[in-house]
Amino acid sequence: MAVEEEPKKVKDTGVFAVTSIASLFAYIWLYLCLSSISPGYVTMVEGWLTLSFFFLLIIFAFWADRLNAYIEETKQNSDQIEEKNRQDEKKIKKNELRQICKEYGDNNSLIVEIAQGINTQATKAVPAATQNKIRELYSEILGTDKLASMEI
Repeated sequence: MAVEEEPKKVKDTGVFAVTSIASLFAYIWLYLCLSSISPGYVTMVEGWLTLSFFFLLIIFAFWADRLNAYIEETKQNSDQIEEKNRQDEKKIKKNELRQICKEYGDNNSLIVEIAQGINTQATKAVPAATQNKIRELYSEILGTDKLASMEI
């Protein structure tokens, strides 16, 4: 099928706008040249101006394309910055979890049991606020609230 079901749209409207405005100007210029300025014939000045307008169109369209590329690149960079900030936040939470782990004698299995909600004698010795903090940090780091079913 030549045309797909989903509608098509112009992604970069900058060049489209430049060429649309230039085409409107071209018709107005053509009307002025043939009807008002010099009826019935085209002068050398009008010809050279028409040719220079063509090169201006190319320059403006190129400029619009470069501007759009710069904006897209800036947008991509801001997305990368946001991703780096998220990674930094994860590192901070992991360090906080490591600090809690050190408080309880570097017992990683204890921390994992607390995160998964397993009740043992050792996990009962940890205060409830600390247990909640461990569960919160794990769920934020792993991006899920269902820690009991995960293998950590």
